[in-house]
Amino acid sequence: MNRRIVTRRLRFVGAPGSRSIERMARPAGLILDYGNVLTHPQDQTWMDGAARRLGADPAAFRAAYWQHRHAYDADLSAATSWGRVAAASRPGAPGLDAGDLTWLIETDVASWNIYNDPVWTLAAEFRRAGGRTAFLSNSGPEMMARVRTRWPLEARFDAVVISCEVGLSKPDPRIYELCLERLVLPAASTLFVDDRADNVEGAARIGLRTLQFEGPDALERLRAVIR
Repeated sequence: MNRRIVTRRLRFVGAPGSRSIERMARPAGLILDYGNVLTHPQDQTWMDGAARRLGADPAAFRAAYWQHRHAYDADLSAATSWGRVAAASRPGAPGLDAGDLTWLIETDVASWNIYNDPVWTLAAEFRRAGGRTAFLSNSGPEMMARVRTRWPLEARFDAVVISCEVGLSKPDPRIYELCLERLVLPAASTLFVDDRADNVEGAARIGLRTLQFEGPDALERLRAVIR
């Protein structure tokens, strides 16, 4: 006599980063962030070299980088964004020349492209098992051009939503809703994975299941939920 075995998965709940768990059904959908999830954490050491190249204070350069990053990932051009970073980190200095702009774009993109291959593999396995997957990223066009040379995103994911292409960015609830619309899944049966607490909290507010991808056990926690 055959018996159907129903497994219940582990869910990590509570404040972002919480290790408390409860039982939950395997999600029908999986939405993955790009930076620091599908990639290893950004190598920020290049920022010191960038500050030296521009004649800027390193701390001021880092602060300006993050201050203007959200607008760049949404729809601000690379030239305008990096011009603002340079102006904020070295007040009174001349504007960026073409060589510096090209170098900044290329080195920044490279710092976000150390791929976390096991997460890509998990996503592919989840999809082969019948789940639906989405790539949801706050990224600019230069970044995505590089990513697409390595990964055919539309062939690997059921939905691809990128901030610079849709004019929305996390944690705006509309970008999660757009992603769910393209996945054709309800929030309650879909898991969203991101390293940033504000993005995770924004997703939870519209009813998505969430997992904050941080710490040395992040991959194992994700694997436990989706398998």
